[in-house]
Amino acid sequence: MFLKRTFGGRAPTDDKGSFTIAQLVSDEEYHIAGHFKADAETPIGLKVALTNASTKASTQVINLGVFYRSRLPKASAYDMVINSSFSSTQSLEQRFQERLNESRIGHLRPLILIGSPTAVSTQPFFEALYTSRESRELYNSYWLIAIPTTGTQAAEAERFVAQNKFTFPKKDGLWMAVLDEKGERLAEATEESLSTDGKIDAGKVLTFLKQNALDPSDAQQMLDSALAQAKQENKRVFVIEGATWCGPCWKLNSFLDTQKILLEKDYILLKLDQRLSGTEAVMNNLRQGAESGIPWYAVLDHDGQPMTSSLREGHNIGFPSDKDGYSHFIDMLDQTRQRLTPEDLVAIKTAVEIKK
Repeated sequence: MFLKRTFGGRAPTDDKGSFTIAQLVSDEEYHIAGHFKADAETPIGLKVALTNASTKASTQVINLGVFYRSRLPKASAYDMVINSSFSSTQSLEQRFQERLNESRIGHLRPLILIGSPTAVSTQPFFEALYTSRESRELYNSYWLIAIPTTGTQAAEAERFVAQNKFTFPKKDGLWMAVLDEKGERLAEATEESLSTDGKIDAGKVLTFLKQNALDPSDAQQMLDSALAQAKQENKRVFVIEGATWCGPCWKLNSFLDTQKILLEKDYILLKLDQRLSGTEAVMNNLRQGAESGIPWYAVLDHDGQPMTSSLREGHNIGFPSDKDGYSHFIDMLDQTRQRLTPEDLVAIKTAVEIKK
């Protein structure tokens, strides 16, 4: 078994089924997921090796012990997804506005879902989102905003729905809408319109997602357009490869968005991912054999030639989260800047240190 870790690293198991995840930094939160092919009853031993963020030297190894793998029942797995989707410590309006902003940053379509987490149609709807590879890939282009109509936020949900001129579903029903990045409604549906013989129809859900998905762009055309703009404005192209499912990619995109005013003095920001046609070919050409972890990024001159990249000593820094990462990121800007001032670089470095 191989367990994938941040930026494409892997941790192979030994002959007893145990593995060690190295180079983890203290005070950071990590979520571990693995793909197991062996018997689910086989025990696995897990150790983590902590690293000093500044020196990269190993500080200690902690044995987390042995655990047994078990496959969650289908219902339990969807319960976890549903509860996570509807749960929030924020007010509904705060969550809504935050998700709209995230949709803009990630170039996603907001998908608002209003209903009870325990409604009869809720689990079948979520199952339809994941039932096939095609539906899962389409769903990756949406950003779900789930609003619970029952529980502690029920009264707040009524006010939220009225304020935003949405539709409050009938008891045990669902109402959903696809929005643009400003929150304007593009399309809507109910559990009834997505059902056949009273049951959620995965085919109808797939059709709804297809009809309202963002038009797929061509990565090469986007790059050519960015290079033309860079040439016209005497700037560089800051190209980032990421994915909608990648946590560090979201973190990087969010950070770059907060620094957009400064960065756009010198750079045309271009974000590419596998939803776009031709991304793999474009990035293979730019990477020139570099490791495959994401987020991966580079600064290009207006002829499309890489000037510098997120590789430091042969390894991708991804989202800069330690002293070496901060320094390399700022060095990338310092080597390629034309209008950014030393004071601007200090401001960006301070911001990225806070963002970690």
